[in-house]
Amino acid sequence: LLDGTAGQILALSVLPPHDADEGRNKLVLIALSSEKSSFAVAVEPQVNVLHRWSRPPSVSDGATYLPCLAWKSSLVGGSHKREPTLARAWNSTLQFLRASFPDDLPSGDDVTYPAFGVHDEFETSAPVVALEWLGERSLVYLTLRNEFTVVDTVMMTLLERLDFSGVRLIYAEFSLSRRKPSPDGNTSTSSTTFQNSMRASDNRLLILCQEELKGVSLLSTKQRIAGLEDDGEWLEALALALDHYESAVKSLEDRRRDPSGKKDLTKHPAFATTTKGKVAGDTDPDETTWMVDLLKRYLKL
Repeated sequence: LLDGTAGQILALSVLPPHDADEGRNKLVLIALSSEKSSFAVAVEPQVNVLHRWSRPPSVSDGATYLPCLAWKSSLVGGSHKREPTLARAWNSTLQFLRASFPDDLPSGDDVTYPAFGVHDEFETSAPVVALEWLGERSLVYLTLRNEFTVVDTVMMTLLERLDFSGVRLIYAEFSLSRRKPSPDGNTSTSSTTFQNSMRASDNRLLILCQEELKGVSLLSTKQRIAGLEDDGEWLEALALALDHYESAVKSLEDRRRDPSGKKDLTKHPAFATTTKGKVAGDTDPDETTWMVDLLKRYLKL
């Protein structure tokens, strides 16, 4: 996989396996990052470098902050379709690289490789030292100033920011090998990383501290809306409710429709009949009723 020509590898991330019904389970994707570029690589069914992603222009030679990589099949930027997305934080620049597959995937042993494109990016308040996905539309990152930040990647809005200065995280020191010596004559530079101290599992973030293991979970959409209402932030609560309806309810109904008539979606696993006689892809009536009641309350304000 590596012959040394790419230089020292500073970061690595493995894309979790896709759901079998997505038809992409033949591919195993990883991401690597050297001092100058990041690479999307297929290791199954055969090793193939699919995309080279140059570092941000703001990062210069000799930078001491390591790149952070995090793969996830996620929702980014208003899209209702989950796509493999590589989040990369390098210094104070956070970017999203999306791997897009065609709608009609081949059957049998044929393998279709995705096309890659940078979807979005923004600047953080300080260099990022750790990065991880927490669910399909939530990204968390830790900055050099001990700011633990949660971002909604669909709306590209800040969900939460916590002060982690009192959390004694485990960290590692990484020795960067330089081909050109620094002004003081050294050919290696030490850099600190917290990337291995944060891991996501079942929509919960596990954080390794010096004397304990902490867990971080996100509140559900309904809990967040109720919290905003309790704080008197009605407009923010309404915006979140409407976005939830678009992404979780309406998009599911749209998936059942096929205007072209070329596909028979009734046989798709997502819409298979369950043991209780309910179609798995049907909109939850409780969800729709909750949304209607919420809008009625807002009309009375």
